[in-house]
Amino acid sequence: MAITKDGGRQYPLVAKLSFGFADFAGSSGVALPAIDLPAGASVLEATLTVTTIFNSATTDLLEMAGAGITLGAADNGSSLGTKTTTALDSTALTAAATVTIEWTGVGAVPTTGAGFAMVKYIMDGKANEVQPV
Repeated sequence: MAITKDGGRQYPLVAKLSFGFADFAGSSGVALPAIDLPAGASVLEATLTVTTIFNSATTDLLEMAGAGITLGAADNGSSLGTKTTTALDSTALTAAATVTIEWTGVGAVPTTGAGFAMVKYIMDGKANEVQPV
């Protein structure tokens, strides 16, 4: 028996969501829905970037989770930077899934803070082009 080659090729899809301190008002420690992914999606990469420091009195932590993504509390909203993970479970989602972002602040509610989350994925059964096999 032989493997049947598939000439279908697809471009990765990227979902990007910008957020600011006001989006998390009154929601410290609560995972808020951020990015919806369809059934059949396989996550390739997830990125959480802080572009403006969250200025709570002591520490601000940001976490992104869901759909095989785990970007944990090491993602510090109190400093600028990007946290990326590519060590993901690449199994296609059997059902639609929502990626969440959770802000946990210690101290005063911030008056500044912003960033964005990105999820790069592909989908089962999708092809943008066909390559000869």
